[in-house]
Amino acid sequence: MLAWPTQSWMVYAIIVPYAFGGLAGPSVQSIMSGQIPKNAQGELQGGLASTMIVTAIIGAPLMTGIFSFFTKPENDIYFPGAPFILATLIGLISLVFAYQSLKSYVMSEPSAENT
Repeated sequence: MLAWPTQSWMVYAIIVPYAFGGLAGPSVQSIMSGQIPKNAQGELQGGLASTMIVTAIIGAPLMTGIFSFFTKPENDIYFPGAPFILATLIGLISLVFAYQSLKSYVMSEPSAENT
């Protein structure tokens, strides 16, 4: 939604529901933490922290580069929302991978009826 506003007030209206997305990270982390043994908690937290660091390192120059490219006066296309579109595409691709991974995980677990 942040890729398309044409007026500044629209950004403020979009930020309100967008801010609730910040609640999802800790919730998902809590769910993941509850699914692994206590002796693997450090590995999980370290893996999550490493993933966030790598995405911050890669994301900052990638998104600023895309923003710079699409806002240069000499380019035919002026679209400052391009980094948000790329982020959406990356998120959708991630959802497909997560769905496939979780689908195979759920199907491989023995059901409670069979135990």
